Amino acid sequence: MKILITSGGTEEPIDGVRYITNFSTGKTGAVIADRLTDLGADVTLLHGKRAHLPEKDMEQYSFTSFASLDEKLEELLSSEDFDAIIHLAAVSDYTVDYIETEDGKRITPDDKGKISSDSDGLILRLKRNYKILQRLKTYSRRGKELLVIGFKLTDTDSKVEMAEAVTKQLKGGFVDLVVHNNLRDITPSVHPAGLYLPKGELLCRTGTKEELAEKLFSFLQSENNRKAKAESLQKGESN
Repeated sequence: MKILITSGGTEEPIDGVRYITNFSTGKTGAVIADRLTDLGADVTLLHGKRAHLPEKDMEQYSFTSFASLDEKLEELLSSEDFDAIIHLAAVSDYTVDYIETEDGKRITPDDKGKISSDSDGLILRLKRNYKILQRLKTYSRRGKELLVIGFKLTDTDSKVEMAEAVTKQLKGGFVDLVVHNNLRDITPSVHPAGLYLPKGELLCRTGTKEELAEKLFSFLQSENNRKAKAESLQKGESN
């Protein structure tokens, strides 16, 4: 089984030394990549520039910004025959559109040079990014047959808000499984997760990153076997 995993966070450039990012470390992605490799999967890891890296030997690529992640995903999914993608990367919802100085001058953001710190203030104008998760099947050479696992992180004590976040992620048929984590439940030793099927049914719960990796592998194996049987039956009926 050939699996693509994304991990770590995007970095949206302001200039060559400043950027907007998030708290993602890529540790969960690294653990899952290592465990899936141990279980026999052919893993490719697409990770953030500063993400924690796995210990096992596997093909690896890196990304920086939203744009570079999106470009690399389209390139990999369209050129290689992946059975599944596990999309853990913490992707920025916004990219810097332009920077405005106090005297009204607009500066286009890039990853070169440095904006002077002489100004008393700068205004960052952000533009919204589209949801890469919703495009993964269209990028893939397997199309709708690509198995897509998305992750949803919440930070709330409300069960209703958690359920709404998962439902929103599942809407539209873009993913085959959603893994939900709640930030307030995560500790250094415990990493609880709930795995949800397309109609919102809870498949199972896990308590550690390693257990999560094993359940994801079982799910992907089961789905691949189901599709193989369906294809075999179709061929038999047509003969």
